[in-house]
Amino acid sequence: MIFLPIVGRELRVASRKGATYWLRLGAALAAVGAAAWILLLAHSGPSKQTGLLLFVTLTVLTNLYALLVGLRTTADSLSEEKREGTLGLLFLTDLRGYDIVLGKLAATSLNASYAMVGMFPVLGLAQLMGGVAPQEFWRVVLASVSNLLFSLAAGLFCSSLSRDDRKAVGATFLIVFLSAVLPVIGSLLAAANGQSSVAPLFQLLSPSYTCWLAFDTNFKPTTLADNFWVSLLVVQSLSWLFLALACLIVPRTWQEKSTGHGQGNWRERWEQWQFGSAEVRLAWRRQLLEANPIHWLTSRERFKTGLVWIGLALAAGFWIWGEIEVGRDWFEVACVPAALTAHTLLKVWMATESSRRFAEDRRSGALELLLATPLSVRDILRGQRQSLARQFAGPTAAVLVVDLYFIMRGLNHFHGDESAWVVVWLAGMGMLGWDMATLSWVGLWMGLNSRSPHRAATAALVRVCLVPWLLFAGLMAAVVVVASATHSSGPSWFGPTAVTLGWFIVGGVNNVLFGLWAKTQLHDEFRETATRRFEAHSPGVLGRLFGDRRRG
Repeated sequence: MIFLPIVGRELRVASRKGATYWLRLGAALAAVGAAAWILLLAHSGPSKQTGLLLFVTLTVLTNLYALLVGLRTTADSLSEEKREGTLGLLFLTDLRGYDIVLGKLAATSLNASYAMVGMFPVLGLAQLMGGVAPQEFWRVVLASVSNLLFSLAAGLFCSSLSRDDRKAVGATFLIVFLSAVLPVIGSLLAAANGQSSVAPLFQLLSPSYTCWLAFDTNFKPTTLADNFWVSLLVVQSLSWLFLALACLIVPRTWQEKSTGHGQGNWRERWEQWQFGSAEVRLAWRRQLLEANPIHWLTSRERFKTGLVWIGLALAAGFWIWGEIEVGRDWFEVACVPAALTAHTLLKVWMATESSRRFAEDRRSGALELLLATPLSVRDILRGQRQSLARQFAGPTAAVLVVDLYFIMRGLNHFHGDESAWVVVWLAGMGMLGWDMATLSWVGLWMGLNSRSPHRAATAALVRVCLVPWLLFAGLMAAVVVVASATHSSGPSWFGPTAVTLGWFIVGGVNNVLFGLWAKTQLHDEFRETATRRFEAHSPGVLGRLFGDRRRG
């Protein structure tokens, strides 16, 4: 038998796909755009400092991509095979667990690694500007590749344990998130306890710490706690441990096992907690079924709304801890990152939930059965959005109230341009509500058009959250170019308030266009799209952006 036959096949298949090369080109163009933006903003500064700023910024972006790519590629790779029943067919052959796991790794890692390879030449431009040594560049490259393998391996490990895509993706995110913020949490705890550093092992387990040690200012090969090579070895060991565990777990988890007595009792208790007792379910059914059956169907799981509140409660607890331990300086340092994190998580959560139901129902065929009922398309869409409003309206309002508190406290805390402070926060608050409403429409449409829920969520986030930032960055770059060409500092009205309003207008126009587009498509093309089979068709760039109708 050929050694690792799936690996060879998957590499050949991936090498023939146009997306493999388009992704590399897109990553390179994104890196060039980020570099051009940085160079425009810092064009008047010393070349050495500009090169270092460029190097640090691109390193952060590259490693952020490396740590998050596993959520999109490997986290649902094995669990999807389990749900479709194809994983068991592979084990009817002579294949072993490592054949399948390494095959999936090869299939998913080629695109991810090609994209990263496209970023490295742009990262190397910083050497030509000074401030970055060759050995520092190669250490960052090694750390980035190591972090990429860590993310992919964590995704495969979580995917081998679960059949549900949400659980697999959530577990992968938890592993990556905790490992990435591990040094930050450790440093905060050490500062709270009056210590200068934390335990070496606590830091060395984190891939983000490996990247931090790669810079010359932090590179100390003489000490164990701050040794880049030791940290790199520890992260690599964790990555290969995840892969080894996935190889051992996959042959033992693909079967649908019968439910034992003890497990059956556990599942009954879980379902009762999830859906409520028989009396609670009956009362809930009577309340919603007559009004909108889809709202009742999508709102039966009580914990969905509770999870959002639990997440906000944990964030509030962390904030209170910071206020107690750090004191007055905590607000100055953490208010903006806390708000950005809360806004981002709410948007990601909305995109995930809005796209999940239609994607799963279309894949299982339940959506076609639903269309055979007397319910109209308008009723289906209204029920879905009512369920989303029930889940997210309260938490979003709570975050907006906290934002108002930050505005009022900031006016008393900071001394400067108070109008700019208020405008920035109000613009962010308004965009949060607007983005959430737009994501509810775009997420529904992308879920109807996508093969998997997490890909639909990614597509919705790109359209609603990423595109306006790219457009705004291009607009600001044009302003800087014009100001440089005319040897001026820009128009007299050009300042923080004007920039914020410009960002809000760009985001608002983007939301109007994509929101109306998704709403129109849902009302006009719902039945046709829901009953169409997925086709092996690769749309162009505009087709991927606006949803190719020939493709699922």
